[in-house]
This record gives sequence, structure tokens and C-alpha cells, in this order.
Amino acid sequence: MNLLIGILYVVAGGYLLLLPLAGIFTLTIVVAALFLADGLLEAIMAFRIRPHEGWGWVLVSGLAAIAAGLLIAMQLPNSATWAIGLLVGIKMIFAGWSFIALALAGHRSSAPTTAHAV
Repeated sequence: MNLLIGILYVVAGGYLLLLPLAGIFTLTIVVAALFLADGLLEAIMAFRIRPHEGWGWVLVSGLAAIAAGLLIAMQLPNSATWAIGLLVGIKMIFAGWSFIALALAGHRSSAPTTAHAV
């Protein structure tokens, strides 16, 4: 399996390296399709779990994904210039905040306590 994944990465990387504009356009189409499919599946799942608390948030998430997918798809090819960068930027912000929170939590848990034994 690792060999197949490695080959896939080499082929995809070569494609993006040799044809960067076509690669960006292709990635934008894939992202739009992924958002649409994910949003549809989330909306279906929301209605399936409807009696449980929090099902509305799943539905909102699904509708947001559908809206993002439609926004990207309807603005092609122009969306290819901003969609990938925007999504990578958002992902990096959330990843950065999560690592900061993890580092602060680790720092707090390793701090010496001043509790005294009785």
C-alpha cells in the first residue's frame, strides 16, 4: 500500500510541477466536488441522527460545505486563483492555533504544583 501511495504522490507531484496552471484548475475542481459530496452526505447524516442532540450543527456544517462547493464550482475558472490558497490558509491558521493550544496545555501540565501532602 505504501508503494502505491508513493507512486500516486510522485505522479501527482510531477503533474503539478510540469503543468502548474492545469494542476491548480484540476485541484479546484476536485475540491469543489469534494465539498459538494461531503456536504450532501453530512446533510443526509444529520437527518438520520435527528433525534440526537447536536444534529442541527451537523446539518449546518453540511449546508456550509454545499454552499462552499457551489461557490467554487460556479466561479470556475476564476475560483482556481483563490480557492486553494484560501483553504490552505484557513487550514494553516487552525493547525497553528491547535499546536499553540497543545503546547500551552503541555506547559501547564508539566508545571510544578505547590500542593502539600498532609
